[in-house]
Amino acid sequence: MAAEELDERERGEREEDQREERDSTDEWLIEPARRPATVAELEERIGSAIELAEAAETAALEIGAASLEAAEQARHAAALAESASTASQAAAESAASAAHSAATAANAATMAAARPAAQPAPTEWPTPASPASPDDGSPRPARPRPRPAQPDPFDERLTAFRDRADRVMVRLRRLDAPTPIS
Repeated sequence: MAAEELDERERGEREEDQREERDSTDEWLIEPARRPATVAELEERIGSAIELAEAAETAALEIGAASLEAAEQARHAAALAESASTASQAAAESAASAAHSAATAANAATMAAARPAAQPAPTEWPTPASPASPDDGSPRPARPRPRPAQPDPFDERLTAFRDRADRVMVRLRRLDAPTPIS
């Protein structure tokens, strides 16, 4: 019996040791760094994430609106540049035409200056029934009537050139005027 009692005592001590080890919660504790978050902490993190997502969405919408506005302004600038290009081409053509007209006018003026002055042809011939000169008795020729002055073709061309140059100058001033971009 003594052996049985000894065995029972050893067994009881072992069971007590095991119970003490099993009942101890120290081994069940998790380090604070590895511990999962509480529900309150999770709710706080979710709230922060929602606020951040809403701010990002607002920023994305603002960026999208700004990019659409920039694209519209780029289209408007391209249209203005195209119209300015067309106008500058028209102005260049007008300037070339004006230069050609000026060269033609200068050439005509040079030719007119080089030509000797011609005697104007009389418009009326003397009549035989003119009164006689008192000195020698020969008939006096009748005075020619002055012919109405016809406009000089050079003056007409010069006036047309000046008018066209004025119109070109007005167009160029319109192109030079600043246009507001809205």
